[in-house]
Amino acid sequence: MGPATAEQTRFFLLDQQGGRPPLVHHIRIDGPVDPARLTAAARAVAEAQPALRTSLHPTADGLLRRLHAASEVDITADPAGDDVLLARRLREAGAPFVHGQGPLCRIRVVVTGERVHCLVAVHHAVFDEESAAVLLRLLADAYGNIALRQADDRRPAPEAGRVAALEAFWSRELERCPANTALPRIESAEPQGHATVTLPVPAELTAALHRRARQSGATAFAQLLAATAVVTAWYSGLDEVVLATVATTRSKDDQDVIGCFQNTLPIRLRLAGADTASVPDLAADALFDALDHGDLPVEDILRVCRVERSPGRKPLTQIICTQTTAPAPVTAHGLRWQLVPPSVAAGEYPLAVSLHRAPDGGMGVGVEYDRSELPARAAELFAEHLVRALAACVAEPPVPLTGLRLTGTGDVRPRTPGDRTTPVREPGTRPGPRCPDSSPSTPAEPPGRQRSCAAPNSSATANSTAERGSWRPL
Repeated sequence: MGPATAEQTRFFLLDQQGGRPPLVHHIRIDGPVDPARLTAAARAVAEAQPALRTSLHPTADGLLRRLHAASEVDITADPAGDDVLLARRLREAGAPFVHGQGPLCRIRVVVTGERVHCLVAVHHAVFDEESAAVLLRLLADAYGNIALRQADDRRPAPEAGRVAALEAFWSRELERCPANTALPRIESAEPQGHATVTLPVPAELTAALHRRARQSGATAFAQLLAATAVVTAWYSGLDEVVLATVATTRSKDDQDVIGCFQNTLPIRLRLAGADTASVPDLAADALFDALDHGDLPVEDILRVCRVERSPGRKPLTQIICTQTTAPAPVTAHGLRWQLVPPSVAAGEYPLAVSLHRAPDGGMGVGVEYDRSELPARAAELFAEHLVRALAACVAEPPVPLTGLRLTGTGDVRPRTPGDRTTPVREPGTRPGPRCPDSSPSTPAEPPGRQRSCAAPNSSATANSTAERGSWRPL
């Protein structure tokens, strides 16, 4: 046994607070698959990747990590199954892991007619988003009898001087920052749990985002971060917000390694005086400064900055922004290996905004939300407003954020960034936060100093309509 990493410790602590269900990666293999050979390939991947053989153990000396033999990873095969059995195995795969016992990975191989499914359930503490593409590639290689390199997922501790510099940066960056960025809560009678709405980014807007990124260095993700800040401020009447993002800490030596190489970072965005042309650059600068100092674990960031904690609430912000890239299918050894998009949303944050990148270059904006805090229609409108804010940030001429409208003519306008004295409202309405009632969707990309921000995501589709938007007081 040895000490657990900072990332493993963080996800272990999250489990103690209610946790998150395991990540279940559904890999569909098309072609003449030998189930026994596929099961052996899964075992070979587990042998080569220590993360898949890891268990976590709380002890008096702290959280420890144990590496098991590959034979101890729970791998089973059903060579003669059907869709009913597949659904049952998916539910079984998603069962919570118990710490202090076996590896935080279980694999199920299910044959349904002429199609074979490999279900790989892993704990967040041992698997990040980029690991999905690694897993897909390694499974195909192992099935083809290609010898796998033994991975090393250990990381050296940063030097004392580097730690001191990181602590000084974050202490300055978060001094007197907003204590809790969140959307106004809207009571909802919908079932408990999380759901996701995803809107496609129109091709013209995608091209515009890429074009702006080439010109200014503000990547498409930085522009989404800016749009999220603008819409959050627009809903809440703020001129400064803190959003979370997840940054990869992978090095070039980790490209074939499965593990949790990520860190959650707070991004502080000061919007007072900004307009639609400057806010993407402002967001890019804040993002890249955070990424340059992203190797200090988030728990240490919060400790150094003396961030107050509240039960049932994330520190600093309830909104996280991430970007995801769907792994391209792998064609090898006469088979096609493809990840099936997840159908269940189970986020760590009440609100998660994701930029989805498709292998064909297309983009989508996903909003995963807590249904107890945001009704489905309000979540759809929030997603539409994000797309409209993206469009506004690449449109000419620039508009001051205090004058930006994201709804149609005649709508009640929420308070805007910098408007802290008198809420902007129509006569006869009372002040206070407002919630979307009905909607619009208009169109409106790019990379300079590019870094990777990624996190778990899910996708469910909602159709965007071209209705007019309206607002009503709560």
